[in-house]
This record gives sequence, C-alpha cells and structure tokens, in this order.
Amino acid sequence: MRNQQSQPIIGLMSTSKKVNNLKIAIRAGHSLDIRGASGIVDEVTEDRKITAKVIEYLRVNGHSVLDVTPTYSGSSGRDLSIPINKANAWGADYFVSNHLNGSNGEGYGAEVLYKSATGQVYAQRIVNKIAALGFTNRGAKADERGLYEFNHANMINNIIEPFFVDNAADVALYNKVGFNG
Repeated sequence: MRNQQSQPIIGLMSTSKKVNNLKIAIRAGHSLDIRGASGIVDEVTEDRKITAKVIEYLRVNGHSVLDVTPTYSGSSGRDLSIPINKANAWGADYFVSNHLNGSNGEGYGAEVLYKSATGQVYAQRIVNKIAALGFTNRGAKADERGLYEFNHANMINNIIEPFFVDNAADVALYNKVGFNG
C-alpha cells in the first residue's frame, strides 16, 4: 500500500486526533441489484473500489472493520436494513455509508451527512479532507430527510458523498486523485 499522501481518497476517514481500536462498519453504497447513481462512472463500481481501500487503510491504522455491503438485497428496504442490522449486531462504534452523488450533470462537490453532534464533527473533518483534494466543499449537512441509516443505527454514523458521478469536472478530479491515482 502506498503512503497516505499518494492515496488521498483512503485518508478521508482519518481525523486529526488518533483513535485506535474502533469497531467500524462500512457500507459501499448499494447492492448489485439495487443500483445507485450512474453517469460518467457508476456509483456501485466506484464505491466498491474506494471502500476496499478505505477498509485496508482503517485496518492498517488499528481499527476493526466489518464490510456490511450487501452483494444482493432484493429490495430498497433490504438494501438499507441488511448493513444496519449487521452493524448493530456487531456492536460497531461507527458506521459509514460510502455513496456517490448524481444529478443532471450540473451538481458538483462533496458533502457528508450526519445526525448526531459527534457525527457532525466527523462529517466536517471528512468533508474538509475531501475538499482539500480539490472538490468543492458542499459541507457537513444534517439529515433533514429522516434517512433510514440515521434512524436505525445504534452508533455514530455518516453518509459520505465525495463527488458527482455525472459531473465531468468531479469525475476528472476523482480520476486524478482517486485511490489509484
């Protein structure tokens, strides 16, 4: 594995304060049968690449990590409940759901969603690290939609949306600084 500076996407989960031995449950967006956003790149394909590297990074840095991404879920409801149920049963300290945004090609930038005060702290740190890579900082945003993951997780959690899959500039920047670049 290359160092953190040459793999900036992997360092997104790091914080300024060293915390070891967290139990982190991580989800790579959607299952293969309940697809997410698609555009210049595909959310499901890229989320899985990013999440695999984030898991590797977190483990190297002393955390226990459980990948709760369902391969197939059969429905939108199960696509959401399977990862949360696994994270809750495992007793995770933190749950992160990696996604990619989509719009009409005009949306751009990074945002991280949260529900709790601690989730807000993590969200701000993460979105600032993504913005430091060159993505527009859309901010840490409170969940105003009552998203399933926030209402059913028994731990601190965030939903990370680092860029838009259908924005040419965002995708070009991802290809430049992404986990392989």
